[in-house]
Amino acid sequence: VLFALIEPLDRRLRDQPWLRALMRRRIGDLAAIDEGQRASLVNHAVICGYGRVGRLIGPALARRGFKYAVITQERDEVDRLRAAGVIAIYGDAAHPEVLKMANVTAARLVVVAIPEPNATRLIVERVQALDPGVDIVVRTHSDSEAAHLRSLGGKVQAVHGERELAVQMARYSLRRFGLSS
Repeated sequence: VLFALIEPLDRRLRDQPWLRALMRRRIGDLAAIDEGQRASLVNHAVICGYGRVGRLIGPALARRGFKYAVITQERDEVDRLRAAGVIAIYGDAAHPEVLKMANVTAARLVVVAIPEPNATRLIVERVQALDPGVDIVVRTHSDSEAAHLRSLGGKVQAVHGERELAVQMARYSLRRFGLSS
């Protein structure tokens, strides 16, 4: 019974003009940036995903004076980033229009920091379709996924998260035993 009510309830709510206007304003404001901001995005980084990994990359770029734009599906994160002066776009980074909004064709680097392998592949393919020459660094969690991403061609650097963590931990451990790095 509940499942049967979902569709009619959804239609009824979508027919409410005030709710449509609210959703259009809310999503439209977050999914777009003004032309001045877009024009300033040249030789920049585009960070797709601003979770645990993306939040470490963005400030590292900013501390060294590099410009970046963020694409995320977290509305609150977009509000917070914009309040801090960071160009942020609400949307799915696998959608070509969202990538165009981030001016990916003028980017120096695209960072795919999301943990979902299928979405990561799609983002890489769409970025390469828009700009085959852009450098792409991708988060991955398996050797097979890293190999597949590299096989897509172009300038794709796949970073295996657990391997990088293990390398750093091994390096630290060996230094504790008196070996130099």
